[in-house]
Amino acid sequence: MTFDQKQKTALFRYSVIAPLETGNSDPSISNNEFFRQAAAKSYTDPDGKTVTVGASTIEKWHRAYKKGGFDALFPRSRKDEGASRKLDQDLQSRIRFLLKDSGHALHVLEAPNGRDALKLVVDSRVDILLCDIEMPFLNGIDLARKVRASNPDIEILFFSGYDDFAYVKAALDLKAVSYILKPVDPVEFHRLLNEIIGRLESGKIEFAKSEQYIEAHFHDTIPQSAAAESDPVSIDDATSLALQGIDAAIRLRQPDTLSRQIHTLLNHYAHLPSLSHIYIRYVCTTLLRMLLSAVPGQSGEALQDAASEIYSFRHFSDIINLIEHYLSLAVDAFQQEQNAPNYAVFQVEKYIRAHYNEELTLNT
Repeated sequence: MTFDQKQKTALFRYSVIAPLETGNSDPSISNNEFFRQAAAKSYTDPDGKTVTVGASTIEKWHRAYKKGGFDALFPRSRKDEGASRKLDQDLQSRIRFLLKDSGHALHVLEAPNGRDALKLVVDSRVDILLCDIEMPFLNGIDLARKVRASNPDIEILFFSGYDDFAYVKAALDLKAVSYILKPVDPVEFHRLLNEIIGRLESGKIEFAKSEQYIEAHFHDTIPQSAAAESDPVSIDDATSLALQGIDAAIRLRQPDTLSRQIHTLLNHYAHLPSLSHIYIRYVCTTLLRMLLSAVPGQSGEALQDAASEIYSFRHFSDIINLIEHYLSLAVDAFQQEQNAPNYAVFQVEKYIRAHYNEELTLNT
């Protein structure tokens, strides 16, 4: 690439990020929102072609400009200069050989570019994604981001000719297994592949145990008071007390108290990663059972489905999101009750039913 070509490329890159750098972008949106909006647009590149640019690429240009000014937007020489921007035949052959030589029985699917790879991963049940950073139509970072959104448990391993911190950071942000520079080192590749396979096998074993656990404990109807049941798993005193407080908030229809106590409990477990996964999932399933009892129209089948989700999640953040969903449903149900015109009558009837058999005295 000549200097003139590199300069035109740098000017093109600057034109994409210019609104953000000059302060002419919408001040009400965040930088990430600017990157997303810019990625949704079409541009004319220096060769006169209509192109789109991935959000992660635009973010990379912005960081480069902030760090090194306009010169930082000039294309850098690649460690694999002159090679194709897609997985070349030599690299593909090398990866195929390394996969066969790994000793693992793997079903391998291949795609020539990021766009086809996305369709392949979405249409198939894929456990591991091996991809180059730079590919036609959709780069590896954007491919991984889209794949991660639809399949949060997929394992991702990147290859690249770039030794660039921006790419490494993007890979880490996507919880990628690692970032291997080309040419691929067989020892490093096999080590990482063995780690991935080990995690997948451990996940299958844990999920199988979880399925048995759900079958044994959660195929019944929702009880009136989940906290009052005897627990097949021994819950510590602090958690038991918290669950009793949550149960009371549900019975008394106190949405603010309920939200506060649930968030306190979830925050507590978010900072205790060393606890047993089964224990945490049991506590969260008990919590879900209590919330479902407060949501009209929810059945035992809904609890079974929700419990299955909790035991299949690999990240605690996913469990939190699920509980937040049902907490929102419960709070909405409470607020609808309180806004109903006959709410006061309902409260009196509930009190009478609760105290019907008590002796009436002047102190009551």
